[in-house]
Amino acid sequence: SAPEPRLALAVLQLAVVDYCKFRRARRENDRRLHRKARAWITSNDRKWPYSFHNLCEVIAVSPDSLRGTLLDASAEDRARTVRSVGKLFDAGRS
Repeated sequence: SAPEPRLALAVLQLAVVDYCKFRRARRENDRRLHRKARAWITSNDRKWPYSFHNLCEVIAVSPDSLRGTLLDASAEDRARTVRSVGKLFDAGRS
């Protein structure tokens, strides 16, 4: 079954926060959160309902475009992207 759109967005946002916040972490646990988030964002898995690719599709965002922005942009651009994804999703629900 497909993930609920609100839950999909929440999972996506949490992974982006972990990826961004712990990008330059020194503590092993924080570095592990960053590595796990990066592995999830860069995965092309389509079998798991909560994969990055599938969650992007649930909220109608291009997985390749979002992935490129998250991996190649500045922290400010990444934060702006996450906010805009949330706003787009909210606008579609009204």
